Amino acid sequence: MTFQAHGITHAGRVRKENQDRILVSDAIGCFAVWDGMGGQRGGDVAADTGLMVFQQYMESSRDPSEVTWPFGYNLTLSLDANRLQTSVRLANRQVAARSDQDPKYVGMGTTVAAVLSRGDRLAVANVGDSRVYRLRGDRLEQLTVDDTMAALMVSKGVIAAESVAKHPMRGVLVQAVGLHGDVDVHIREDSIQGGDLVLLCSDGLYGALDTSEIVSALKCDLPVAGRSEDLLERALGAGASDNVSVIVIEYAAA
Repeated sequence: MTFQAHGITHAGRVRKENQDRILVSDAIGCFAVWDGMGGQRGGDVAADTGLMVFQQYMESSRDPSEVTWPFGYNLTLSLDANRLQTSVRLANRQVAARSDQDPKYVGMGTTVAAVLSRGDRLAVANVGDSRVYRLRGDRLEQLTVDDTMAALMVSKGVIAAESVAKHPMRGVLVQAVGLHGDVDVHIREDSIQGGDLVLLCSDGLYGALDTSEIVSALKCDLPVAGRSEDLLERALGAGASDNVSVIVIEYAAA
């Protein structure tokens, strides 16, 4: 399986600063969106720190015999899923330590949505409410779990899934990278087929666009860079009030 990828990030229509960070690494097939939170400087520091630690471990673990597994190795997961999970947990540890060391960063954190692509397999990891989607044909499927109060309320049967988009707790996170000493990383492993499109994005995108608009942009007759730019322009045109980050990956049979 071959792929082409493109990422883009923007401060949005309202925010003066962009506290989103993205990783597009064709060399290791790794892609990630980090959405920082925690005040004027805290969000920047959390996202920068998380991305740096994550990328370092992802690159060093390309040869698994050359790295240690500080949280152990989960035998029920693939090597790639273990790499993602370990990288996010290491990032969490470092962001939390930075917060503990400097009072002005207390309470900072960051979301992360990441994928590692190898052959026809895809490993997905997330914490927070940045998302990964897969478009197969006309079906757009969310591959990540939202760590929001509204999503938790849906899982407990308190509210209906249809009410989440307008619920006042839809943006309230129940966990993020860096808020505590350890974090529950959501992991999913799935297949990829020729013609599939994978989208990684921060909440600034899906908060501004509904599902039909996202599908329309992904299916447009443009190169992969044009599709990611089209998604961003649609979000900005809709008045995106938050930072917007988009990574689009297009797959083709080898």
